[in-house]
Amino acid sequence: MNKIFKVIWNHATQTFTVVSELAKNRGKVTAQADERDSVSVSSDQGFGRGGIKLTALSLLVLSTFVPKADAAIAINTTATNGYAYTDDTSSVSKGTGINTDVYAYNYYNPGSKSYSDRANIEGNGNRFSESIWSEGIAIGRSANAVSVTGVASSVAIGDYSRTLGALSVAIGPMAKTGNIGSVAIGTASLANGFNSLAMMRQSAATSDFAMAMGSAAWADGRSSVAMGSSATAKGKQSFALGSADHVNLDGTQGNEALRTKYDGMNNTQSNGDRSFAIGTSAKTNGNDSFALGSDAQTGLFNTTRDSFLNADVLTPNTTAAAQSSFAMGTKARASQERAFALGTTTNATGVDSFALGTNATANQTRSIAFGTNTTSTGVDSFALGTEADATANNTVALGTNANATKEGAFALGTKASATNVSALALGQEAKAFGCVSVAIGGAAHATQENSMAIGREARSYGNNSIAMGSYANVATAERSISIGTSSVVRNG
Repeated sequence: MNKIFKVIWNHATQTFTVVSELAKNRGKVTAQADERDSVSVSSDQGFGRGGIKLTALSLLVLSTFVPKADAAIAINTTATNGYAYTDDTSSVSKGTGINTDVYAYNYYNPGSKSYSDRANIEGNGNRFSESIWSEGIAIGRSANAVSVTGVASSVAIGDYSRTLGALSVAIGPMAKTGNIGSVAIGTASLANGFNSLAMMRQSAATSDFAMAMGSAAWADGRSSVAMGSSATAKGKQSFALGSADHVNLDGTQGNEALRTKYDGMNNTQSNGDRSFAIGTSAKTNGNDSFALGSDAQTGLFNTTRDSFLNADVLTPNTTAAAQSSFAMGTKARASQERAFALGTTTNATGVDSFALGTNATANQTRSIAFGTNTTSTGVDSFALGTEADATANNTVALGTNANATKEGAFALGTKASATNVSALALGQEAKAFGCVSVAIGGAAHATQENSMAIGREARSYGNNSIAMGSYANVATAERSISIGTSSVVRNG
């Protein structure tokens, strides 16, 4: 079967008609048709009721009737003076360009060279194309491919689609571009920035060089990237990758099965310049910050009511931005400048703090916590080991369940405890309870001020007393010394 087609002028119906290549046309009517500014097709002129019906192949063949590079094409629209306008009538139109010269100057990429000599872009020999201007294409009810400056050179496809910037493309019902070189693809998508890109339903790229990909994605920072459902990139050169856990909503109209809504609570957000948020609900609030993982966050956020959405949204707290911070892991938090949190539910909430491990917490300036359930809550404190706690300024707790709870205390060993100012406990279950007390050895105890117990299970219970040796013991005597294995001093 012959599958090659062409378009001829049908005198009987006064329309263009797609026919077999073997069909004949009379005289030079085709040449005359090329010179027409507009050819309208009504619902009773052979294309069927309600408007024209053109297949992809017939559209391709129809393009052979546009003899110049600056001809506008409007389908279900109106072409006027070479511009691709639209109205509610059904028509197929073409027109000669008038005052619409536009060319892609300064778009020079070593990987895609438009010109052999970018210093001279006027000469035809310096371009792959022989023309330095072009016009627009508008397809759909009320589609419009004319920029605000009256320049066409754009493509608008879809009912009510609109290109307000030259060299732009809008594809989809109500898709809109608002600047030069912008591209909007998807229902109600918006590309408002220079050289911006919006893809998917209700996506928005509202700053120069921004890119939004995903349903209701929003790239609002210059050169920002938002990828994922409701993903939002507001910082300059920021990156947001992740999707909110959307639930399909029934449409408000009887003929609308589902609708899309921006989710400002569970979405991925990058709010600082050069910040990165990767993961479902990951969020950054601070320049040069990173949030990697589901619900990971840098900086602090406030819950506010959005009147447009009629829903709660999380917005960055402008007084609590965390510059140069890093949060990695599910629900990890780095909420102060230069804070570092790595692990599930890990929290680094002090300036220059560092928390590493599941549920580790470092919440004061320069505090460090390493290990599962480890806590470092004093300024310049350090905790290392499962459930180790350094809870006062300048304290150190090293070992599983080790704890140093008063300023300057140091505990080293499993379950070692230094619970008074400048106390020192070294060894498994060593206890230094007195101020400036020292307990060294497994289960050694120094319980009073300036007391010292050195040796396995040595005990020093008096002020300023010393017990040295395995099982050495000073009961309650002050200023007493007991030296030797199992030696005992009961009175001073």
